[in-house]
Amino acid sequence: MRPVAEARDGTWTVGDAGEVDFQLRRGELALGDVREYPGWIHTLRQIDEGAIELEFIGSGVTWEFTAHYRRGVLRVAETKSLDLAQPGHYSVGSAGEVEVAVADGAPSLAEVSPAEGWDVSVDDTDPEELTATFSHHPTVWTFTARVEAGQLQIDLGYEIASPVPPEATG
Repeated sequence: MRPVAEARDGTWTVGDAGEVDFQLRRGELALGDVREYPGWIHTLRQIDEGAIELEFIGSGVTWEFTAHYRRGVLRVAETKSLDLAQPGHYSVGSAGEVEVAVADGAPSLAEVSPAEGWDVSVDDTDPEELTATFSHHPTVWTFTARVEAGQLQIDLGYEIASPVPPEATG
């Protein structure tokens, strides 16, 4: 998962699951083509003038793609969810790395290593879930680990936000 330097309309590759094309015109989002790669299906969760949300579903993995346009800001996000994750090292895109462990049914971060120029914060106040957030304007990467029914589950994603004044949206 490598985000672009700015949120923009057009075609976005959603991990190894497929592609989403959308346009921002006159302040409204319009969904174009959705292409699934082999082994994936997609479902639309929401589509209206200000939001596009869909999921690509594969074997034990789900990718979520969202695009929102509100008050002159376009936000694009992708999240990969692993239902049957294993403890170990995970790359958090270009933002850094984490090492997650599980002990007594709870996840823990054994290591958090931000890349140069990235700020990181960790929220581990919930004993069953933890989140490491990496920030470097205008991009935010999030790594979340939780244990449900004895199984480690991981969400890994980014959001990028860019101002797009209504007059610039055609």
